[in-house]
Amino acid sequence: MRNNWAARVTLILIAVLMLVCGVLILSNSKLFWTGTVLPEHDNSTGYSSNAKNIIITGILNEDGAALAEMITLVSFSDVHHVGAMYIPGITYVGEDLVRYGRISGAFNWGMTSEESFGITAVADCINNSLCVPVDKYLTFDMGILPQVTEILGGVNFSIENDLAFEDRVLEAGELEFGSKEVLRYILSDSRQNVASVNYLRGCYFEALFRKICAMDSSELMLLIWKCRKSIDTDLTIKELFSLSEYINNDTDNALEWFLIPGEICTSFGQEKLTVWSVDRISAVEKINSTIKMNSDKVLVEDLLIPELTA
Repeated sequence: MRNNWAARVTLILIAVLMLVCGVLILSNSKLFWTGTVLPEHDNSTGYSSNAKNIIITGILNEDGAALAEMITLVSFSDVHHVGAMYIPGITYVGEDLVRYGRISGAFNWGMTSEESFGITAVADCINNSLCVPVDKYLTFDMGILPQVTEILGGVNFSIENDLAFEDRVLEAGELEFGSKEVLRYILSDSRQNVASVNYLRGCYFEALFRKICAMDSSELMLLIWKCRKSIDTDLTIKELFSLSEYINNDTDNALEWFLIPGEICTSFGQEKLTVWSVDRISAVEKINSTIKMNSDKVLVEDLLIPELTA
């Protein structure tokens, strides 16, 4: 009997040890990584080496083109501050950088001046046009958003102005989105009601991001596992949890989320596109105060991003 008991205890201890080792290995592994490695970006503007910039990008397939329609640059600084700059996919960065000039096209067609494609091109585009280096990335298929919204029990947010769509007007105030609303508005054809769709995406994604970061570790792990086939990132599981915890514990300086300053310009260029034209002066002020708090500041003349006239 004693021998059987001792054998069982030994097996249990071995199983526990294997489980612990497995968790440690998984926490430092890149479960969703497809092999993309971001290049070392020029740090001549003096960006703090202790900070970390991550681009979280939603990819939407339209007419066979994979477009980066929702881009958020999240900056974790060494002064315990989290800044998040939302960059709409229709942001104009210039046709010298990207085909048709919109930053969303960098993912599908790459940069015109460099041999970079996919998320690498998006990161290069942000670095070249806004003088902000990118360290890590996470991309997701926007088709997963209805499921994520349902898992979270809906997403609540507010809009400041009425938004006109073909079939109705969303009135200013509080909104509650479930999977049906996400399908109807967030995943709708961005070529229709361009201004309304892109503004709404930014408001929705901020609320979604905050709600995900507020999840405990077990809930977050379950969500990541359910969405694993729709995610690509060079972050490890351990890093994902650490960054989420960093935001949750950031009681002194709450997450500061902002839309890159600018305005809508319609019927621009040969394709008569609607684009988001960045206000260079206001953008520099926000980047310096939120993204590059503890680094040498960006000057307006450093930005390569053009400013259009509405």
